[in-house]
This record gives sequence, C-alpha cells and structure tokens, in this order.
Amino acid sequence: MIKKLSTFAAVLYGCLLSTSAYADTTNITITGSVRAPTCTAVTANGGQAVSFGSVDSRQLRRDGFTRPVVFYIVLENCTTDIYKNASFKFDATTVTGSSDYHIALRNIPNSAQGVAIALKDGQNRDIRFDNQSPFNYPITNGNNSLKFEASLVATDTDWSTLVPGKISAQATFTVSYL
Repeated sequence: MIKKLSTFAAVLYGCLLSTSAYADTTNITITGSVRAPTCTAVTANGGQAVSFGSVDSRQLRRDGFTRPVVFYIVLENCTTDIYKNASFKFDATTVTGSSDYHIALRNIPNSAQGVAIALKDGQNRDIRFDNQSPFNYPITNGNNSLKFEASLVATDTDWSTLVPGKISAQATFTVSYL
C-alpha cells in the first residue's frame, strides 16, 4: 500500500510538473507614428461663417451672380521645418450639372431657389467640391491667412426658377501638409 501511494504521489507530482512545462508564446505588435507639427486651422464657432446679408434678386437676374464676400481661413503656429505647403480639399453637396463647382442650398423652410454658392481662392481659382481636387498653398512660419471669396450664382438663365428666400449651405475642407 505504501508502494502504491508512493507511485501515485510520484505520478501526481510528475503531472504537476508537466503542466507547468507547457507555455504559449504570443507576439505583441506595437504601432503608431511620430508626426511633425502642423499648423492649427482657426475657425469661428466650430466652423467658418460667411454671411451674404440681404441680396437683391434683381442683381442676380441682371448679372447672374453677386459681388463676392471675402473670408479667410487662418492657419496658426505653422512651421516650415518639414512641411512647406498646405493642401486643401473641399467637399459639399453640389448643384446637378455644375461639375461640382456650385454648392447647393440646404432644403430649409422658406429657402431661396434657383441660386447656389461658388467659391474662389485668393489666386482666383474656382473651388471644386469633389473632395479630390487639391488646392496647394505655400505656408510660412507663424500665422498664414488664406483668402477666399464666396458668391451667390444663378443656377439657370430661366429667371422664373429664381425664388427669393433664405440662404443656407455648408461645405467642408480638409487640410493636409506637404
């Protein structure tokens, strides 16, 4: 009986030792990046506000567009140690048939009809709202003010489609650095 107990104890001890001999190996993958500092885009109230005020529909009928409203996108705290250019891509819901150049007005109560919004940059280039066509601007150390102009444009030469009302539209820009 003692011999059986000794044999059983030896087998039990061997099992305990053998379970600790098995181990799993797992790799830990660590990723991330260290990026160079970029500029900070400064906007008012969580976005850039552009106001046309009150526009006389006769001007749109006469000229097909309004005088531009100037606004700026400000990039602060820029450094050109690594990046020399800011590259902007613009996106918005556009008017059908405008080749993505005219921002459609949002459908709100008492909305104006027959008009859209067009933007130009400080180099007088028409902004395309396809989120693919980049506009590159050289940056300098410190703060950079990039000039843009917004105009209301008639969407048709058939003036019966021009209906006075409220103007509301939205566009998004994404800036990356090169």
